[in-house]
Amino acid sequence: MSNRVDIMENQAQNRKDLVDLVDIFASFFKMLMHNILLVIILAALCAGLMVGYTKYKYVPVYTASATYTVNIQSSSVGSTSSYYDRTTATGMATSFRYLLPSSIMQRRIKAAMGDRGTAAKISASVVEGTNLLTISASSSDPQLSYDTLITVMDVYPELSESIVGKTYMVIVDEAVVPSAPDNPYSYTEKAVEGCIIGLVIAVLIVIVKSLTQKTISKEEDFRRYLHIRCLGSFPYVVHSTRKQRAADNLLLTNPKYEGVLDEPLRLLRNRLESRAKEGDFKTILVTSSIAGEGKSTISVNLALSLIQNGKRVVLIDCDMRKPSDHEVFGMEQTKGLKEVLEKEISLSEAMISGVKLDIPNGKNLIFVPGGAPVGDSARYFNSPELEALIKSSKKVADYVILDGAPIGIMTDSALLANHADATVFIVSKDRVRVDFIIDSLEALAQTHTPIIGGILNGV
Repeated sequence: MSNRVDIMENQAQNRKDLVDLVDIFASFFKMLMHNILLVIILAALCAGLMVGYTKYKYVPVYTASATYTVNIQSSSVGSTSSYYDRTTATGMATSFRYLLPSSIMQRRIKAAMGDRGTAAKISASVVEGTNLLTISASSSDPQLSYDTLITVMDVYPELSESIVGKTYMVIVDEAVVPSAPDNPYSYTEKAVEGCIIGLVIAVLIVIVKSLTQKTISKEEDFRRYLHIRCLGSFPYVVHSTRKQRAADNLLLTNPKYEGVLDEPLRLLRNRLESRAKEGDFKTILVTSSIAGEGKSTISVNLALSLIQNGKRVVLIDCDMRKPSDHEVFGMEQTKGLKEVLEKEISLSEAMISGVKLDIPNGKNLIFVPGGAPVGDSARYFNSPELEALIKSSKKVADYVILDGAPIGIMTDSALLANHADATVFIVSKDRVRVDFIIDSLEALAQTHTPIIGGILNGV
């Protein structure tokens, strides 16, 4: 029995290790997509630097060469053994390294060419198994290479005679001024090399960021890193085109998305209501760390799910700097909370019934849009008018949902939390660093408003 338990535990651990590995690769790929611009910039920058550096450091090398056959005696005297010819050629090449730095050789070259004669690199070699001797001169100047070679060819045979004896050298391949360098390089190849280096650097940066900049990837991460309960997930919906995104409202009541949103929202709604009943919470603030985490979309859809369950809901767009709930409903911007608090219109004039929005069970929904955007909205959240508005809303509804501004970048939601019974915190999957989310939650905790839980958006 114990063996069976051990096997099951090992299988569970293997599955956990596999999931962790998949999560690591998924996190890396997500981070790579988020940093694709960095990858492109680094690849292009390194390609340009490689081409520029190579061009700056490049020194062409031109080599002039001449090849001779080496014989011990002239053909007019008689034939000679090829073995001795090969040995003589090898001896001449060997002696070259000693003759070249010698004072007599240097004097002869300098007498013929001046200081230019010391600028070229001179060498001699033998084609293995033959009596072919090649003398070469290399420098960055093709004409200098040729001139140096001619000078050495004139001086060398005479000087080598004292070492290897009387020899006769017959030219086989005559020297010419070199027309192309020995070390050409391609700008394209260097650009490709630089691009590869840039890509490697970018990938290393992405790997480090994916391992160190931890984000929230799954529901379990809420407890592990944020120490709050996760109410559930809101699905990620792909729009094929920007035009389609504008035309299709991501609403529970939209037949196109009903099958996608219905079950996740039912789960979120049930957990939210359960937690709300435990604490007798009626006014719920919805906020997030930063803008663009789907806070408004989730607020609207939570309200729709609650009215489907027979609850009366007042939804107030309190993100007064950037009100967007009306866009989720597919409405044009209209007067709302801002105008009510400034006493331009009455609350009843600002309220929009769900019936007018053509929403099923719309009689249970009252929507108060944000109104015209304001630059400094913090002053509104300490006003008695807002407190009176929320109190009057609680009298006619089971739940009042306040769609607040992101708390991580503005103080508005911290002030608004004083008017709420509890808070729901939205986290966009793999978008915001855990440390920044924790800072946002700490700012929220200072208001002493309970956090019902979090919702993971974009799963």
